[in-house]
Amino acid sequence: MKQNHNEREYLFKTPRLIITDASLSLDSNSGLLSRIVDLLTPPVVKSLPPHFQNISSLDSADLWLKRMITESQCLLVKSSETNVVIGFIFLYEAHDKSAQIGYLLGEDYWGQGYAKEFLNALINWCRELGSVSTLIAGVEQDNTASAHLLRKLGFIECIDKSSSVAFYEYTLRPNDL
Repeated sequence: MKQNHNEREYLFKTPRLIITDASLSLDSNSGLLSRIVDLLTPPVVKSLPPHFQNISSLDSADLWLKRMITESQCLLVKSSETNVVIGFIFLYEAHDKSAQIGYLLGEDYWGQGYAKEFLNALINWCRELGSVSTLIAGVEQDNTASAHLLRKLGFIECIDKSSSVAFYEYTLRPNDL
């Protein structure tokens, strides 16, 4: 899913958001590390894996960011008005032309339509790149807001009631534009 940036500083954007590649911000950006500490609060990470928990110092934020960049294509979600990071998108590309996606927003940005906005833009960006045909998102069963949003965007739930995580798939079709 890597893209030639052609001197652009963003991968894609929306009217309110700019999405950039976090790997371009790895140069010990203490502002970004401080922002990670601010964003990864207990309510935000409560249903996420252990390596998202207890990010409370610049050192732990630095380790977390390096891990996320190593394991995924880690994208920064920034406000286009303030250029402040308000969340993250994580893409894990598989060999079968599918990509698992994860995302999070800081608590202060919940309920304002940002997730819908960046997920719509992500779907369009992935479609334009053409490197994946299916997006897969996993959501804790009790995260009804994310599950509702994914269904509203056209993701289809893959039923597995034995797990605490529900998986949703979105099939990208070139002619959906």
